[in-house]
Amino acid sequence: MPTRTDRKTTEWFALKVVDVLVEECGLNPQTWEDIQEFLTSASGHEFRFQGGLGFGGKLWNKEDKIIVSMYREDAERFPERGGMVDRANARLAALYKTEFGS
Repeated sequence: MPTRTDRKTTEWFALKVVDVLVEECGLNPQTWEDIQEFLTSASGHEFRFQGGLGFGGKLWNKEDKIIVSMYREDAERFPERGGMVDRANARLAALYKTEFGS
């Protein structure tokens, strides 16, 4: 089965990822164009968006998934942020499956 990197990420998918980050991780919605560019280009695999996750809040553009993470130290210091990451990653996994079927 082809992986996501074999296909072009759609604008719809990028905007849905932004919705998840705004709703679950406190992303500033004004940065949606930066995230859209990140997801639709081959310019990298990591995007620091910060939001409610603090400085370590990152979106990872992996070959077979899109995930959110944060610094381990922040997860230990602010346990409520772990729930943000878990909820976002569950929604991103469902979104990925809808868009790419894997």
